[in-house]
Amino acid sequence: MTNTTFTILSVIGTNVILYILFVLTPYFSTADTYMGVFLEHAYRQTPEAKKILKSFLIHTTITFIITTLMILLLLIKIPVLNHSPLLGGILLLETLLYFVVYGKSYAQTKAYKKSLNLPQPTGGKLLIDTAFMEQKNKIKMIYKKLLYIPLVIGLFLGAYTLYHYNEMPQLIPTHFNIVGEIDGWANKNIATALFPSGMTILITLLFSYSLDSAFNKRSKLSKEQLEKGKTVILKYLKWSALTILILVFAITSMMMGIVFSTVQGVTLTPIYNYLSVGAIFLSVILMGYNSYCYKRNLPYKEENEAYLPPEEQDDYWLWGLFYNNPNDPAVLVAKRHGLGWTINVGSFKGKLIILVTLLIIIGTIIFSSH
Repeated sequence: MTNTTFTILSVIGTNVILYILFVLTPYFSTADTYMGVFLEHAYRQTPEAKKILKSFLIHTTITFIITTLMILLLLIKIPVLNHSPLLGGILLLETLLYFVVYGKSYAQTKAYKKSLNLPQPTGGKLLIDTAFMEQKNKIKMIYKKLLYIPLVIGLFLGAYTLYHYNEMPQLIPTHFNIVGEIDGWANKNIATALFPSGMTILITLLFSYSLDSAFNKRSKLSKEQLEKGKTVILKYLKWSALTILILVFAITSMMMGIVFSTVQGVTLTPIYNYLSVGAIFLSVILMGYNSYCYKRNLPYKEENEAYLPPEEQDDYWLWGLFYNNPNDPAVLVAKRHGLGWTINVGSFKGKLIILVTLLIIIGTIIFSSH
């Protein structure tokens, strides 16, 4: 597979994935939210609410068709596609347009809810189940101990790189395509040489903290089916931890390949890359399926709950996407729109996670651009 073919497949594949992710977010969002707004099930079935969803789907699809035509036109007009900034710009424009479409739907939903003049929920109790907390903590510690493995590997890669630093060539590889061919280089220095090991350590620590926060976050249960709810939550947490492990080990494997390829002066075998990339895609698929099963099976009935925890109150959300509550100790809360969790940007720990993530992204861009 040539670099040009790989670039074409990557861009088109990314374009399709972006569309699928955005068009499916309303269906995978939490059971008590609609377009990022807390709204009970009965009000989501009205003609007004369905009209908002229909508009979201139509405008998202129109955006996908337009950007796809732009990409195809660019692919036809420009024969040399490697690292084309125009292709990246189109994908960025597509993402921004999707958020504009979502923002319009969010504003419409918020106005619709306001027109209903719904009473604010009152009362309710927050109960502490120590036995359930112990069960979650036991599972969490098993998976956190397993994350020591990639952490140790990252430290070993750093030591291995320093030991062989003088033997490394002046130009070291920074990126490999799907068949293991080098398509990115950087001048040798301590920072670029240690980047793979540093990335392994930072990603492991970041996901370890995310795993800890996921197990410690609040769980909303129905009093009528308490035990079933606990079983569903424990199963969800186990599979979430497993997908995190798969993802971290896959990334660690890729970083190992870069280090040993650099020191030994060889290219990676295609099967090695296929397995690593396949494991990353597998973790993403499992994560989505796990979230879908969790939201489908959790025995929670809105009409039986009067108490709203902080993350379900509209005042603490910005555009239904960003949770901002400095008084809430929870670092991760369930997303209102789409799958997974989002960070409490109002907390100190949340800000720290965002800062570390941005540094990793910036470091990756600088490392890959040389």
